[in-house]
Amino acid sequence: MRTKLGILILTVLFGPITGMAQVTKAPPPPGKVGQPKPKLPNLVFMSEYFPGGVNTLGISIANGGEADAGTFMVGIWVRKKGSATKAYFESRAAGVKVNGQAELIFKSLPPLVDVDIGIFIDSKKKIIESDESDNCAMVFADGSSGGWACKEIW
Repeated sequence: MRTKLGILILTVLFGPITGMAQVTKAPPPPGKVGQPKPKLPNLVFMSEYFPGGVNTLGISIANGGEADAGTFMVGIWVRKKGSATKAYFESRAAGVKVNGQAELIFKSLPPLVDVDIGIFIDSKKKIIESDESDNCAMVFADGSSGGWACKEIW
């Protein structure tokens, strides 16, 4: 209250007060406008293969990003053609270096005959990547395959 009264008295005696301090914005935090983007990994599903009979699935994963990817989970589901019921499996990948590849083998699966398979790289979403859209794929009972949006698969 005293401050307001003092300002009022000064304003009456000397006119309006000018030269008030200007408020300025703080500099942007790192990684924002004007800052370099962080280097990130980019895990990509490359291919599937069947290395040990009808109960084994191999998956090739690449890292096309600018940083190594640490440990992450890979999830798959298997369903009989025409069924809505899926059996889920996960396995840990040790990581993938920049421009490197890794192979992950799922063993003791139900027979992979006449089934659809959904594949999700980094299924627990622990790795921050430059592109999260290329982590999923489908393998169909007829042998065809393709990349899919993860929300449609997992």
